[in-house]
Amino acid sequence: MMVMSAMMFLTDEAGSADKFESLGFPAFLVLPLAIAKLAGVYALWGKTCWNLKHWAHGGFFLLFLIAMMGHVEAGDGEWMGAGVAMLMLIAHLWSSDQCCNREDCKA
Repeated sequence: MMVMSAMMFLTDEAGSADKFESLGFPAFLVLPLAIAKLAGVYALWGKTCWNLKHWAHGGFFLLFLIAMMGHVEAGDGEWMGAGVAMLMLIAHLWSSDQCCNREDCKA
């Protein structure tokens, strides 16, 4: 989901900027946010240290929270997607922490 939205930001920057402005966010955030999303996906999927993975989870959580609040404030009714994404992120963080705390996963 993050890769798809980052690619949308990169390929349709003008449309994404219009959507950002309709939600009350500045348009110049589109490109840095796309780069941050791709970096976060790499941090989660790549062979990186656990601290970096936790920072990526935290960044995505804040991103989803801000997106959800922006949609609620705009009153466009599209806040549910960000809410579901936040719940999926929490479930992923919980399950990855459970695996890392098990003795058979420590190698």
